[in-house]
Amino acid sequence: MAETAPTRRTQVFLSYSRHDRVIAEEIKISLETCGFEVVYDQEDIAFGEPWEPRLRSLIDSADTTVCVLTENWIASTECVKELGIAEERGRRVLPVVPEGLDFAKAPPELASRQFILFYGEGKSFARGIADLVDALNTDLDWVRQQSRLLALASDWDASGQSDALRLRGESLEAAKDWMALEAPRDVKVLPLVATFIAASEDGEQDDQRQKLRGRLRQIALGALAVIGLLGAGAATLWGELRTSELELQIAENDAFAATVGAPDCGAFCATTPEPGPPDTAPAEEGPAVPEEPELAIVTEGEQTAANTLVSNLDDSDRAVRLQAGQQVADALRANNDPAILRALVGQLKRPARDTLSASGRFNMLYMLNSSGGWAEAGVSDDVADVVKDIKAREADGVAVGPQTQDCVDKLQARVDGQTETSRRCGGR
Repeated sequence: MAETAPTRRTQVFLSYSRHDRVIAEEIKISLETCGFEVVYDQEDIAFGEPWEPRLRSLIDSADTTVCVLTENWIASTECVKELGIAEERGRRVLPVVPEGLDFAKAPPELASRQFILFYGEGKSFARGIADLVDALNTDLDWVRQQSRLLALASDWDASGQSDALRLRGESLEAAKDWMALEAPRDVKVLPLVATFIAASEDGEQDDQRQKLRGRLRQIALGALAVIGLLGAGAATLWGELRTSELELQIAENDAFAATVGAPDCGAFCATTPEPGPPDTAPAEEGPAVPEEPELAIVTEGEQTAANTLVSNLDDSDRAVRLQAGQQVADALRANNDPAILRALVGQLKRPARDTLSASGRFNMLYMLNSSGGWAEAGVSDDVADVVKDIKAREADGVAVGPQTQDCVDKLQARVDGQTETSRRCGGR
């Protein structure tokens, strides 16, 4: 007969004053007899081990913190700190009161908690333990999942948010189901855990897109190998495969455009001057010479920061791309940030453009079209060169998706002086 893995025991962190060691030991023994695993700092932090990080780890890994609430506990700064850590981490806290207590002295964080009394009319130590066990078993599945996800999210964050530590498959689906549940009273889902689950979901979608693209390319290569034999039929198949891949790219572009938006012709949109009164004065000889705009001054540090931000528009992580898009859009809406405009043009020039993904290229063209201030940033000629080069490459057979093409066409119109051209492109 195959052996089944032992079920994880519910873990309790016991917070108590050293002066109340006897009653704390009795509570510990009683809970362990009922099948719980009890940890506390005196036994579970080794001599010489950094105290606070280990204490946080013990409270994080425990499903519930049980405070042995006495006058001694209230007077202990260490005990109050343990409560603060549990509160900060959104964990469940159950205060047990083994003896008479002036509740007005208790920390305000405990005011809304369920007090479990071991004394008073109809109460006893045994009844108190029974009430405590019932409370520990309430919403047990939720708090166990909270402990698990908090540990995983902390490891993920400590690793620099490594893709290797993301949730996948059934674990991700279980976490999403858990997030949809209502949290028990007086506990919460930490932003770190919510971010971890969201990043895992984004990563899963990116993985699926990459796998689909890989399959499409493999099939396409097979189709090309027999194109001479199948003639028009193979060409039709190739067209269908290319359409499917473009649909994936269009979905990605739509998500970016919907997230960052575009200006509704605000302060930096080009405008056509209103006509003034008829000019009755004699015309001056010679053509009028337009004034050259004064170039904006950008420090080396500002340009380096802008280059880094713009490069994130081509990051492999979808969440990073969207966040960078929002930051770039905000900077352009605020003041047509010249450093951002120069960084966009720099990335869109060859050979840098040849290293961009289709998503990154679209994102940068989209942001460049949404902005004004080209002349002040000194990039007007560079924009014209970028558009000219993309169109030349397209004429040589380099594929350009319909949304990217729309952005390029609108940039060309603006280069040609059409000031009424929409600042939105790609269908947005």
